[in-house]
Amino acid sequence: MKIMLALFLLFWLQGSFAQKADSTFLCNESNVYFQAIDQYLHFIEKDDKRTDTLFLQSGDKITDSILSKCRHTKLVKLDNKQLKNLLRERESLNLYRIMPLQAKNGKFSVALVPFGCGFNKTKKKYEFFNGGKYIAVFKFDGEQFVFQQFEEHGI
Repeated sequence: MKIMLALFLLFWLQGSFAQKADSTFLCNESNVYFQAIDQYLHFIEKDDKRTDTLFLQSGDKITDSILSKCRHTKLVKLDNKQLKNLLRERESLNLYRIMPLQAKNGKFSVALVPFGCGFNKTKKKYEFFNGGKYIAVFKFDGEQFVFQQFEEHGI
């Protein structure tokens, strides 16, 4: 029963606030998925790491609403065919999957799951390796998602 109530509230909240600037649907900088990517880039910059390009797994409605640039980083959405074509040109790459918005204990979170991708020439197959996930945690103040913290989770 609690799960059904939580799901109802999540869908109701998304529908109620979908027209406001802070949503999961609008293609602008206030999109909660875009904000999660922005927090990830801020997180890695703390370790003096920078990336010119961040590859995102496409094929769902989440990536449809993400801008093509965040900070200094180009955001490239790849479907399976584009990924295979790119891996013909490169030995490997990091691909990020953005997980749907989750709600738990009054907080909302978006997970970014990185995969190392490559083509194994010996086995003649594509391989994906996961090393954990990153989670951006938000609180909803009634009008907008407010960033709370960023977490790194290894396997």
